[in-house]
Amino acid sequence: MKLILTLLASVVFSTFIHAQTMLKFEKVKSMKTPSYNFGYAASNQDLYAMGGTQGMMEFGSGMQVYDSRTGKWITVKLKDIPYTTTTSLLYLEEYDGLLMLGGSQLVGDAESLMQEARVIDLSNLTIKSLGNFPNAAKKMGLAKQGDFIYYFGGYLSKSRFSPPTYTFSNHFYSFNLKSGALQELANLPMAMSTQGGIYDGNLYLFGGFDDRYLSEIWQFDFETQVWKELKGFKEPVSSYALAQYEHYFILVGDYSSGDQILVYDAKKQEYKTFQSNVRMRNGGAAILNGYLYVYGGQLPYPGKEQLQQTYRISVSELIDEMN
Repeated sequence: MKLILTLLASVVFSTFIHAQTMLKFEKVKSMKTPSYNFGYAASNQDLYAMGGTQGMMEFGSGMQVYDSRTGKWITVKLKDIPYTTTTSLLYLEEYDGLLMLGGSQLVGDAESLMQEARVIDLSNLTIKSLGNFPNAAKKMGLAKQGDFIYYFGGYLSKSRFSPPTYTFSNHFYSFNLKSGALQELANLPMAMSTQGGIYDGNLYLFGGFDDRYLSEIWQFDFETQVWKELKGFKEPVSSYALAQYEHYFILVGDYSSGDQILVYDAKKQEYKTFQSNVRMRNGGAAILNGYLYVYGGQLPYPGKEQLQQTYRISVSELIDEMN
């Protein structure tokens, strides 16, 4: 009898796995250079991949740009930006520029953490410094609401040549783009590297890593300045790329479950899991012209291959599958 129940449980679990909707991404032009752990963002016309890790732990220089009008990637050199990896990137529409914050830089053989926040003007590729920001870290979360930029979490490590010993951050800051005022907010519920976005006056954080793979979902209410833990994911998720469409947060890939897509509905505070024909971790994802684009990264663990493929799927097709 016990054997029969075990077999039935196995069948039910297998049926659940295969019942997940399969998302079919369309392949488009590949990036110029395979890369992972780059800063990623999208403007109204282009996708961006800033720096990253390439080759045998080599840091990327400059920026790779996908022009949606031509459907091709190009490489852009930036004079005042050193070799960088694990930086965070955010498009600022009102400035037609990219905010670049955190990560590490390589000058000669020396690696150092980047504390300086920079805005890259996309009209002429000039770079403006916003000054040094306290507690900037690698792979931080970045979000924007109105005139305010928020950065949070991330990790520190000795260097790319040292064993992977990490210290995680629980710091949370706001920066007013108009006044230049920087304010420290209530610490994250835990020190971790995570990502998130803002909807309806709340910041949402999803999973991440703090020497463990995390499944928690946290909500920060900007009005009350209080953190609240929401119902989390059934399984941990980390090393994903995050894109936001209205009240939907789309998590692409995972450290080991690389073909996984999680879509979180912030209105209903529930999510759905999909499988896809894309397998990746530590890549990029962004919404552009009605499509979700996914690009670069690595194969999921234990794979080490660096990727340069670019895929897309209609956002409306993806959201239709949620309902």
